[in-house]
Amino acid sequence: MKKNYLKIFGSLAVTILLIAGCQKENKELNAVTNEEGNATSGFHRDECRLVSNISEFAELTYTYNQIGLVDQENLSYFENGKLKMEYDAKGRLVKSRLYSGDVLLNTIIFFYVGDRVVKETWYDGDTQVKVDEVFYSYNSDGKVWRSQSFIGDYTSFYNYTADGGSVDGWKFYVGGKLNYAQEYTYLPPHHKDPSSARPGLDYDFISPNGRVSQSRWYSTSEKDISYDENGENPVVLLDQDPSKSVVTFSRHNYVTGTDFFDNLSQTWVHFRFAYENCGGDDGIDIAKSTQKLPFANNKISPLRFLKIGSTKSMKEQLRELRTQYVK
Repeated sequence: MKKNYLKIFGSLAVTILLIAGCQKENKELNAVTNEEGNATSGFHRDECRLVSNISEFAELTYTYNQIGLVDQENLSYFENGKLKMEYDAKGRLVKSRLYSGDVLLNTIIFFYVGDRVVKETWYDGDTQVKVDEVFYSYNSDGKVWRSQSFIGDYTSFYNYTADGGSVDGWKFYVGGKLNYAQEYTYLPPHHKDPSSARPGLDYDFISPNGRVSQSRWYSTSEKDISYDENGENPVVLLDQDPSKSVVTFSRHNYVTGTDFFDNLSQTWVHFRFAYENCGGDDGIDIAKSTQKLPFANNKISPLRFLKIGSTKSMKEQLRELRTQYVK
């Protein structure tokens, strides 16, 4: 109990410092340019770059600007959904715009202390109407252990593997009550998470569990648990069996494909990843699956329903998610 109080007081002190830093950073952003010729920190000529992430859950594709930073992410779970990125002279992501077709849904501004994002602010379309604001707190390893929105009244907590490099647990609270949780496994041998091959795009800020994408290794299973509005009556929505996961990977050790088996539905879901700039290794699989698996139909990733900056509150989105899956 004493440790919990110490953590709370320590977090408050850190938050005050971060807010002060954000105010300074906000002034600096006005003077920053987005000239591609100056933003070189995020690009290495020998880096692989992820160009597609395709599964029954969603189809995500990426294009890159002239210096190799993510220029646009296309999202299949919005109608003609896309995120357009803007960077500062240091190669840091400072602004993103979320579109559905030609309709601008949100403008997202990122604030830094050093190279760490400490706050992101979501605006309605191209207006100054603030619809959400997320603050990030870091642990001693430089990893986000908490993200919090006072406007949306929700908080995320991240737990990490013993080596500190990968998220093995995520809990999501709404109104102070546990509403959603995820558990991940990382059975050896370990392979690089494809999301780490997206220069400029460090994490999936559009999702409430976006820091999972910063994991060093790609997980061998995922378990999703939903709770009611009182933080009770848990319902397991997804329960993948890590012993049955089939992984393929490239010579650069990036995952090129994974087949996950869900114990609940007794079906498989398949992820396929493609890369560019890998020196001829963009699509070569070293470990070949010997199992011919039928593709599942109409699978929907639970968290694709949840979006920061939505016109619906997180509580409303979670209620709809739970209702659909219980049915």
